[in-house]
Amino acid sequence: MDKLVDRIRYWRKKNPGKVHPEQHKCPGRFGNAPAATISAGPSIPAPAPLPSAAPGNAPVSFETPAPEIDPLDTLAGDAQSALELWTGTDLEDVLRELVELVEEWRQTVRDRKARKALLPESVVKELAAASRWNDRLKNRVAISGSRVCAKLLNSSGVSATWKDEIILASAAIGLALSEVKANSAFDKLIVAARNGPPVTVEPKNKPVEVKG
Repeated sequence: MDKLVDRIRYWRKKNPGKVHPEQHKCPGRFGNAPAATISAGPSIPAPAPLPSAAPGNAPVSFETPAPEIDPLDTLAGDAQSALELWTGTDLEDVLRELVELVEEWRQTVRDRKARKALLPESVVKELAAASRWNDRLKNRVAISGSRVCAKLLNSSGVSATWKDEIILASAAIGLALSEVKANSAFDKLIVAARNGPPVTVEPKNKPVEVKG
């Protein structure tokens, strides 16, 4: 047996990680311990079944049943955790620019009506200065409006990852409106330059002034 053990040990050194075909002949060596034998003890009779476990009776469980989890609720929770939330200042600049555009459009309409009524230019400018919105109130609208929009967008499930797209769209709309206004003013200047200043015609029979 000792020779067999030495021969297997020598073979395992040359072949690490492999099992020698005669390794099973050496019980207690090389990690192949003989299986322990369990002596059979005295037989213990099985306990009698409880009345609740008898055929025809439902088993009584004293454990609290686990609450059922709706997979849709799990998906909603995962989506909410992955949602990038809006902050109260994300849309503040956008709303401030929107208020300025609305005020400018409102003033343009009023100036057009005043000039159609043939009011003097000085009066038109005085009306424009008197009808301007209060800067403090405009700032308050931008701040509180941004917070309200953030709440609505978060409750609607709109991720803040679309913030850049929304700001870009609002800036593009503002540029388009400014371009329309600039083109209108440009056309008016062209028409005024073509027509030129009003020509005053003097009467042919000019009265002669008599001195003295």
